[in-house]
Amino acid sequence: TMIQPPTLVELLKQAIETRLLDVHTALIAKVESYDAQKQQVNVSPVLKRRIKSLDGQWASEQLAMLCDVPVLFPRAGGYFISFPIQSGDFVQLIFNESSIDEWLLGGASSLNSPDRFTLQGAVAIPGVSPESKPINGAHEKNLVAGKEEGLQGSSAQAQGLARL
Repeated sequence: TMIQPPTLVELLKQAIETRLLDVHTALIAKVESYDAQKQQVNVSPVLKRRIKSLDGQWASEQLAMLCDVPVLFPRAGGYFISFPIQSGDFVQLIFNESSIDEWLLGGASSLNSPDRFTLQGAVAIPGVSPESKPINGAHEKNLVAGKEEGLQGSSAQAQGLARL
């Protein structure tokens, strides 16, 4: 039998799906390295993306490592909370609508890049982890500042200082 050429609808659908593969919103990534001075990470996305070819076959593709991604630590009003990020930790990547490189360097005040939601607009939020690794010591009603192996200091200090 002769193979039918794709219809216009099928070609348009394939074109849209192919373009959407390059539109990124959020991904989980593993930290490869952390620069504490610059508060930037090099990260590898943990999930591969699936690509469907015109002949209907599926293939998995590993996304490239992203380098020098700014880390978003909670910071406002002259205060901040930072963490000693380690290789192997996980982060949630959020992709800005446009590249933020110029803004980070103190420059651009407008969207200068024609591309939208690309890997170049990534920022990293630390703290995401699989369900199999919940925080030990998280409290239902209190703020807890601790360390995964247990709260810092003595138990009396931990009750008075770490739980606010």
